[in-house]
Amino acid sequence: MAQPAYDGSEGYFPIQGDRVAAYDLQQGTQRWMVSAQPLSAPVVGGGLLFLEQTGSLSALRVKDGSVAWTVPA
Repeated sequence: MAQPAYDGSEGYFPIQGDRVAAYDLQQGTQRWMVSAQPLSAPVVGGGLLFLEQTGSLSALRVKDGSVAWTVPA
């Protein structure tokens, strides 16, 4: 399982069951959860969460977890 990524008071956690969850660390609340299988630690920046997955590189919008773009790897 990949390591989490942090951006200020936000945390992005790959979890078992092939999901990634975003949490507000100050409030202790989950913001969103999406289906994903990151191969390495996610990277966050510019309002996007970047995920390396089997056969692709994806960017999710940190505000809601929606896919901004995906390209083949």
